[in-house]
Amino acid sequence: VEKNDLVIRDLGYWKVDSLKAINDKGAYFLSRLRNNVKLYTSDNQLFNLVKYLKNQDKKKIKSIELNLEIGGKKKLKVRIIGQKMNTEQYVKRIKQAKNSRHKNSKISDKTMYLLNWSLLITNIEKKVLSQTDAYSLYGLRWEIEMFFKNWKSNYKIHKLLISPKGTDPLKPEILMY
Repeated sequence: VEKNDLVIRDLGYWKVDSLKAINDKGAYFLSRLRNNVKLYTSDNQLFNLVKYLKNQDKKKIKSIELNLEIGGKKKLKVRIIGQKMNTEQYVKRIKQAKNSRHKNSKISDKTMYLLNWSLLITNIEKKVLSQTDAYSLYGLRWEIEMFFKNWKSNYKIHKLLISPKGTDPLKPEILMY
């Protein structure tokens, strides 16, 4: 990662330390928010996201933006972006969550509630990246993932990466061209 790069991360690679490393290099990250991450206010008070979102629900507010901090002793300032899911999206998310778990594993009340919201985390300021653009960019992550999955499955890209005399970084580019 180099300065001014944008890393769009999925939850499988989500770690506070890796987000800090991206930030420390002067690069940017955009990811979904993990349900189990601890959030803090600027005065180091633990922030109860579920309580906050339930309060927004009572007010019929459908989107949020928060500036909070994550991490242990050394905190990382982040921007939380959230959009309330519609009923159809929420039902779909519950079904996916249940299918991705062991049949005897219970989904916590907190997780069930948070499935109501699409929550992103970034270190990009609002004046640089709007909420709408953040969701559009994050949507591209899935497109990119499907693109590479297609290459891997249909074009056997892993075989292209290995030449008879070892790894040659130009071989895949030449063969794809």
